[in-house]
Amino acid sequence: MVTARVVLATVVLAASALSACTGDGAPPGPSAASTAPSATAPTATTSGSPGGATPTTTASASTGPSSSSPRPTAPPSRTSPSPGRPPGFATAAKQGGAAPSPASLLRVIRTGRHSGYERVVIEFTGPAPAYQVSYLDAVREDPSDRPVALEGDAFLLVVLSGGTLDTTPQVTDLTKARSYTGPRRIRPDLDEVEEIAAAGDFEGVLSFGIGIDERAPFRVLRLSSPGRIAVDVTTS
Repeated sequence: MVTARVVLATVVLAASALSACTGDGAPPGPSAASTAPSATAPTATTSGSPGGATPTTTASASTGPSSSSPRPTAPPSRTSPSPGRPPGFATAAKQGGAAPSPASLLRVIRTGRHSGYERVVIEFTGPAPAYQVSYLDAVREDPSDRPVALEGDAFLLVVLSGGTLDTTPQVTDLTKARSYTGPRRIRPDLDEVEEIAAAGDFEGVLSFGIGIDERAPFRVLRLSSPGRIAVDVTTS
């Protein structure tokens, strides 16, 4: 009886020892930590310059390209002036110069085509008059106030103080009087400027109407040698 109990105790102890070594009876396998793929964590490198300067930290990641890419930037906008057109054009009224005395006699009216604009030149035998140029709904004759018929859909009134078509009122010797003998109405072969017509010659003030295809920006130049007024109208 004692021998049987000793043998039974020995068997129980052996079974307990074997169970402690093998766990639940399955062969030992790799650990969970060794089976999961490892992700490379971002690394930070710190660099500093001698002399106690603030270090700069650069973060880098080896898991792939960054998901945020720089947004494309639009090029700065640029406003380019119309090719061939000088500055100074606008639809606002313009004036300038001083009236010569005695008034200068009209010599010739010319027109021309330039890059970006068309030009009307009113040339005198003496200094260029003072000028006032503006858009009006209609041009009227000075001093009668009668309407001046003009081709076009927009109208410029050119008032020249110190200009005349006839110097008779200015001289005492009529043999020295001179007058303008050229045309008083011109229809040039241009795109914007359709017609030019004299609109008055009264007390040293000479007026012209200019019929234009549309209300376009313009500029006025007072020139010398010879004295002349140039009205430039932009082309589309």
